[in-house]
Amino acid sequence: MTLFDSLAQFFANWGAQLASTFLEKQRYLMLVDGLRNTLVITLGALAIGVVIGGAFGKITTSLVNDVIMPLVGMLIGGIDLGQLDIVLKPAVMNGDEVVTAAVTLGIGTFLTTIIDFILVALVIFLMIKAINRFHKKKEEAPAPEEPKGPTSEELLTEIRDLLKEKNQ
Repeated sequence: MTLFDSLAQFFANWGAQLASTFLEKQRYLMLVDGLRNTLVITLGALAIGVVIGGAFGKITTSLVNDVIMPLVGMLIGGIDLGQLDIVLKPAVMNGDEVVTAAVTLGIGTFLTTIIDFILVALVIFLMIKAINRFHKKKEEAPAPEEPKGPTSEELLTEIRDLLKEKNQ
């Protein structure tokens, strides 16, 4: 092997290694770039969801506290359910001064929170159901039919006829 052949082989191997390293770096950069884009999109969607969810939570809380609970209270005899408490131990008073605070169960607040949760869960359920229906319709869309060509039997018959004509 001559010096020229040795150098040619060295540079060929070196070039192959360099190309291989370059391709690996390109694959790595494409992977990192794709991951970064996915994270940016996902985090953006999550941030939007949190903001909208917080605003929606305020709306449902207002609906429950300001509309539904007063109506329910009016139906059961004019009681403000938000202030409904069960007193376990009354407050100990010394004149106008409270010696020991009363021990109460805040049933009204608990009922308000439960109704608030049920409304939020109902709306989320309906939204997911609508989204799933939309995706289902998208999947069920029929694909355009391809024009029907001759069957394999028709093609074989045509080939046979052409061969007969050629041999005659």
